[in-house]
Amino acid sequence: METSSIKKKRRVSFSLLLNIFVIIMSVALVIYFFISPEGLMDLLKNSPSSINWLWVLAAFLAYAMNIVMDVFVTYLFVHPEFKKFTMWDAVKTSCVGQFFSAITPSSTGGQPMQVYLMSKMGINAGFSTSCMTQKFIVYQLTSTAISVFAIFLRFDYFVNTMDTPYKWGLVVLGFISQIGITLLLLVISFSKGLSRKLLNLVSRIMHKLKFVKDPDAKAEAFETQIKSFHEANKMTFKDKKRLVGYYVLVFFQVIFILSCPFFLYKSFGFSGVSPIDMICSQAYVNLTSSLIPLPGSSGIAEVAYNLFMAPYFTGGTLKSAILIWRFITYYAVIVCTAPFSRFTAGKDKHGNKKSIDDRLISGVHSEMFDEDYNGD
Repeated sequence: METSSIKKKRRVSFSLLLNIFVIIMSVALVIYFFISPEGLMDLLKNSPSSINWLWVLAAFLAYAMNIVMDVFVTYLFVHPEFKKFTMWDAVKTSCVGQFFSAITPSSTGGQPMQVYLMSKMGINAGFSTSCMTQKFIVYQLTSTAISVFAIFLRFDYFVNTMDTPYKWGLVVLGFISQIGITLLLLVISFSKGLSRKLLNLVSRIMHKLKFVKDPDAKAEAFETQIKSFHEANKMTFKDKKRLVGYYVLVFFQVIFILSCPFFLYKSFGFSGVSPIDMICSQAYVNLTSSLIPLPGSSGIAEVAYNLFMAPYFTGGTLKSAILIWRFITYYAVIVCTAPFSRFTAGKDKHGNKKSIDDRLISGVHSEMFDEDYNGD
């Protein structure tokens, strides 16, 4: 019991240190892009009318439509099988996913907390995991297809944009990682034979690694997840019209995300660049940002935007564009969705309020083992 308590304290302390690091870095970046030379303060001081705030609002609304699309997709996945799941429940579930994805490394906290929230609504963890798993597959396949299309649609533009080894390296690594994840999802989702071989390989590796504790339980958890993938596929392919609806909605969701920089480009009074080119550039930014497993890809997102958007935001506007873009796509998301995190609040058997760490652990446990976990 004492050992378990010590481990829990270590886990919480690491989480706390990571959060402190990300907060400090985020605040430092905001201050830098605001007060440094050619930052937003300089722009507002020297040319206060240089930003058209209506276009900034359009950028904000475009990104907000990402969440709106996510709400509809969530509703379409859950409601047909669970009629008591209302549109308001979909809003809560989607916003909880957005919030916990934003504050956890590589967005790993979003889906477990959605499963945890739906379990509080009385929805079986196995069913909700299947829904969120398939929703993730649809999003991953769609975003990967758009990234591939963005490269081949504007291949000459892509080659000309990759004018430094850093850009080539970052995009290639991001592209390989996204393709790899997509192929892995396809294998796990559609091939039970290959899934079984992969599971056996992972199990053997874990048994050989001395620092991996209780490898049999972890292998069981992976097997449970793979089964949820297969169940999710069966559920999704039952209704072909609904399946097409998922992909159409997610397609527009991704396009709304990628179109935000174009509206910011217009807000600074620029013109002459094709919106398709800017959407493609933002796809490269997203590919690169996914490489760093930090909450919100803090740091690498700003670097990637600086690399790929510099040709568009000239005349000392780049830093301001980066700051406004990050505010819309990250900080505002946290602020707007944070109130929904209260719907995941709960107490342990001693009557104490669960911390975010405990709630995440509960969500992961429900997701992996299809059962409740009280955090003890």
